[in-house]
Amino acid sequence: MLPFITHGGFGAGDAMVEVRRLAPNAGFAEPFILECDQERDNLNALREWLSDVTESIPGGRRG
Repeated sequence: MLPFITHGGFGAGDAMVEVRRLAPNAGFAEPFILECDQERDNLNALREWLSDVTESIPGGRRG
């Protein structure tokens, strides 16, 4: 699973604890945690995270 967590300035809190509780048998990539206040910076951070996680998924990087 590719956890994508957004927040308004107080951090991710217990989001990953809750996600793992709801899907105890799932494997998780490093979560993408984003404070949603800076659109351009957020988009660049998302692109970098997607690039990193797709490289870690077997068959995830194509061409």
